[in-house]
Amino acid sequence: MDAIKMDENKKVVLKHIIDTEEFLILRRLLSVKDERNHTCPLIDTVLVWSDETGSDEMYLVMPFLRRAFDLPYFGRLGEVLTAVHQFLLGLEFMHAQDVAHRDACYGNLMVDANQFLPEHHFSAPHTRDGVNPIRPFPRFSVPNIRYYFIDFGLSVWCPTPSGRFALGCVGQDRTVPEWQQDLLIYDPFKLDIYQLGNTILRELLNIYTGLEVLRALVTSMTQVDPSQRPTATEAREYFESLTVQCDGRHFVYVTKTTFMIERVIFSAKNWLMSRRRERAWEG
Repeated sequence: MDAIKMDENKKVVLKHIIDTEEFLILRRLLSVKDERNHTCPLIDTVLVWSDETGSDEMYLVMPFLRRAFDLPYFGRLGEVLTAVHQFLLGLEFMHAQDVAHRDACYGNLMVDANQFLPEHHFSAPHTRDGVNPIRPFPRFSVPNIRYYFIDFGLSVWCPTPSGRFALGCVGQDRTVPEWQQDLLIYDPFKLDIYQLGNTILRELLNIYTGLEVLRALVTSMTQVDPSQRPTATEAREYFESLTVQCDGRHFVYVTKTTFMIERVIFSAKNWLMSRRRERAWEG
């Protein structure tokens, strides 16, 4: 839910959690000062209750962010490259702290939109009054734009190399190749690579023209065999080598029809796959 931080008259978001592990992972990431850190900042916590088992119910107070690939559409190559680079840096940082996100997908990739979408509504393409449509400024007009990862409810901390495995089919993207092969145990760090790469494919390459420079990166990140995918550091370095000569002023274009078709197809595929798995588990 959204709220107003009274002492600053600043809009914030409250997230209700009972999972202490999520809070510990978030606090672990935010405790490290690193330029690569793109973990959503934590403004405050509001404790609701705590019991003798160590389970806490609380509200996390976080900045008012917006999904990175929603309005305003990207208009220049440099805007896209800035977003992709920051997400690769953020993933590299997380993995360096032995944390795998496990849901590095569309709904958890955010941008601080307050500068180019002033007075925007929490969950609708309107101003705060819920009536007037928003009129965003172009992204390139905003200096030092910041992109963030949110929602660490599915994240795992794997402090030892021998313990870098996870269980369970989780997250928004159910096209992960490991799950098509019914692998019960998988590498959550290589899962992150696939999820982010597939999100770049769906939300950028399949929607915009002029982004072929990213094709090789996405292909490497979405390999069927997890062992063939790059590490987060390798993916970031590969991105930098591919884009070092790019002119960020070049325009990119989105086709709204393509955008909507892609979203509908992806949602339908995920729903069908979820239903098949539910039936398999029930059987």
